[in-house]
Amino acid sequence: MSQTMLAVTFALALLPVKSIAAEGEEPPLIDIMTALQTYSHKADLSLRAKNIELLRFYTHELEEAIDELDAVESYGGFPISQKARTIMKPAYQQFENAVKGGDFQLIETKFEAMVTTCNSCHGATDRGFIVIKRTDANPFMQDFGIH
Repeated sequence: MSQTMLAVTFALALLPVKSIAAEGEEPPLIDIMTALQTYSHKADLSLRAKNIELLRFYTHELEEAIDELDAVESYGGFPISQKARTIMKPAYQQFENAVKGGDFQLIETKFEAMVTTCNSCHGATDRGFIVIKRTDANPFMQDFGIH
Protein backbone atom coordinates (compact mmCIF):
# COMPACT_ATOMS: atom_id res chain seq x y z
CA MET A 1 0.00 0.00 0.00
CA SER A 2 1.46 3.41 -0.95
CA GLN A 3 2.20 6.01 1.73
CA THR A 4 -0.53 8.29 0.31
CA MET A 5 -3.13 5.51 0.29
CA LEU A 6 -2.15 4.53 3.82
CA ALA A 7 -2.51 8.15 5.00
CA VAL A 8 -5.94 8.47 3.38
CA THR A 9 -7.08 5.15 4.85
CA PHE A 10 -5.88 6.21 8.28
CA ALA A 11 -7.66 9.57 7.99
CA LEU A 12 -10.91 7.85 7.00
CA ALA A 13 -10.61 5.49 9.95
CA LEU A 14 -10.55 8.48 12.28
CA LEU A 15 -13.81 9.96 10.97
CA PRO A 16 -16.65 10.01 13.47
CA VAL A 17 -19.05 7.14 12.90
CA LYS A 18 -22.01 8.31 14.97
CA SER A 19 -24.56 10.66 13.46
CA ILE A 20 -24.24 14.30 14.47
CA ALA A 21 -27.85 15.25 13.79
CA ALA A 22 -29.69 17.12 16.52
CA GLU A 23 -32.58 15.35 18.21
CA GLY A 24 -35.61 15.38 15.93
CA GLU A 25 -33.53 16.08 12.83
CA GLU A 26 -32.95 13.60 10.05
CA PRO A 27 -29.35 12.32 10.31
CA PRO A 28 -27.21 12.80 7.20
CA LEU A 29 -27.27 9.58 5.19
CA ILE A 30 -23.54 9.79 4.54
CA ASP A 31 -22.85 9.70 8.30
CA ILE A 32 -24.93 6.56 8.69
CA MET A 33 -23.33 4.90 5.66
CA THR A 34 -19.87 5.75 7.03
CA ALA A 35 -20.83 4.10 10.33
CA LEU A 36 -22.21 1.06 8.49
CA GLN A 37 -19.05 0.71 6.45
CA THR A 38 -16.76 1.14 9.45
CA TYR A 39 -18.64 -1.31 11.68
CA SER A 40 -19.05 -3.80 8.83
CA HIS A 41 -15.33 -3.72 8.15
CA LYS A 42 -14.49 -4.10 11.83
CA ALA A 43 -16.97 -6.98 12.07
CA ASP A 44 -15.31 -8.58 9.05
CA LEU A 45 -11.83 -8.22 10.57
CA SER A 46 -13.16 -9.72 13.81
CA LEU A 47 -14.72 -12.57 11.84
CA ARG A 48 -11.46 -13.26 9.98
CA ALA A 49 -9.66 -13.34 13.36
CA LYS A 50 -12.39 -15.65 14.72
CA ASN A 51 -12.80 -13.26 17.65
CA ILE A 52 -16.44 -13.95 18.54
CA GLU A 53 -16.52 -11.49 21.45
CA LEU A 54 -15.34 -8.60 19.27
CA LEU A 55 -17.60 -9.76 16.43
CA ARG A 56 -20.61 -9.63 18.75
CA PHE A 57 -19.64 -6.11 19.81
CA TYR A 58 -19.47 -4.82 16.22
CA THR A 59 -22.62 -6.72 15.29
CA HIS A 60 -24.44 -4.69 17.94
CA GLU A 61 -22.91 -1.44 16.65
CA LEU A 62 -24.04 -2.38 13.14
CA GLU A 63 -27.58 -2.85 14.40
CA GLU A 64 -27.61 0.64 15.89
CA ALA A 65 -26.41 2.16 12.63
CA ILE A 66 -29.01 0.20 10.64
CA ASP A 67 -31.70 1.40 13.05
CA GLU A 68 -30.65 4.99 12.29
CA LEU A 69 -31.70 4.42 8.68
CA ASP A 70 -35.32 4.47 9.89
CA ALA A 71 -34.92 8.21 10.45
CA VAL A 72 -33.95 8.83 6.80
CA GLU A 73 -37.29 8.79 5.02
CA SER A 74 -35.87 9.55 1.59
CA TYR A 75 -32.74 10.51 -0.24
CA GLY A 76 -32.53 11.42 -3.90
CA GLY A 77 -36.19 10.49 -4.27
CA PHE A 78 -35.70 6.97 -2.90
CA PRO A 79 -37.44 5.68 0.24
CA ILE A 80 -34.37 4.89 2.35
CA SER A 81 -36.13 3.84 5.56
CA GLN A 82 -38.47 1.55 3.60
CA LYS A 83 -35.58 -0.03 1.70
CA ALA A 84 -33.63 -0.49 4.93
CA ARG A 85 -36.57 -2.32 6.50
CA THR A 86 -37.23 -4.57 3.51
CA ILE A 87 -33.71 -5.13 2.12
CA MET A 88 -31.06 -4.47 4.75
CA LYS A 89 -32.66 -5.50 8.04
CA PRO A 90 -33.61 -9.05 6.98
CA ALA A 91 -30.03 -9.72 5.81
CA TYR A 92 -28.66 -8.21 8.99
CA GLN A 93 -31.01 -10.32 11.14
CA GLN A 94 -29.76 -13.51 9.49
CA PHE A 95 -26.17 -12.39 10.08
CA GLU A 96 -26.92 -11.49 13.73
CA ASN A 97 -28.59 -14.86 14.32
CA ALA A 98 -25.55 -16.63 12.87
CA VAL A 99 -23.26 -14.60 15.16
CA LYS A 100 -25.39 -15.58 18.16
CA GLY A 101 -25.02 -19.23 17.12
CA GLY A 102 -21.23 -18.96 16.90
CA ASP A 103 -20.79 -21.14 13.79
CA PHE A 104 -18.04 -19.29 11.91
CA GLN A 105 -18.81 -20.95 8.57
CA LEU A 106 -22.47 -19.85 8.78
CA ILE A 107 -21.45 -16.39 9.99
CA GLU A 108 -19.15 -16.08 6.97
CA THR A 109 -21.97 -17.04 4.60
CA LYS A 110 -24.44 -14.60 6.19
CA PHE A 111 -21.89 -11.79 6.29
CA GLU A 112 -21.16 -12.25 2.59
CA ALA A 113 -24.92 -12.21 1.90
CA MET A 114 -25.26 -8.98 3.87
CA VAL A 115 -22.52 -7.31 1.82
CA THR A 116 -24.27 -8.45 -1.36
CA THR A 117 -27.46 -6.91 0.02
CA CYS A 118 -25.67 -3.58 0.54
CA ASN A 119 -24.69 -3.55 -3.12
CA SER A 120 -28.22 -4.56 -4.17
CA CYS A 121 -29.65 -1.64 -2.24
CA HIS A 122 -27.14 0.73 -3.83
CA GLY A 123 -28.24 -0.53 -7.23
CA ALA A 124 -31.91 -0.12 -6.33
CA THR A 125 -31.28 3.53 -5.44
CA ASP A 126 -29.26 4.45 -8.54
CA ARG A 127 -26.05 4.29 -6.52
CA GLY A 128 -24.67 1.16 -8.14
CA PHE A 129 -21.35 2.96 -8.50
CA ILE A 130 -20.94 2.51 -4.72
CA VAL A 131 -19.63 -1.03 -4.46
CA ILE A 132 -18.88 -2.57 -1.09
CA LYS A 133 -16.10 -5.13 -1.27
CA ARG A 134 -14.62 -7.12 1.56
CA THR A 135 -10.93 -6.72 2.26
CA ASP A 136 -8.59 -7.97 4.94
CA ALA A 137 -6.65 -4.68 4.97
CA ASN A 138 -6.67 -3.22 8.47
CA PRO A 139 -6.60 0.60 8.46
CA PHE A 140 -7.43 0.77 12.17
CA MET A 141 -5.05 1.16 15.09
CA GLN A 142 -6.59 -1.99 16.50
CA ASP A 143 -5.66 -5.64 16.82
CA PHE A 144 -8.66 -7.83 16.02
CA GLY A 145 -7.12 -11.02 17.38
CA ILE A 146 -8.25 -12.81 20.52
CA HIS A 147 -6.53 -11.61 23.70
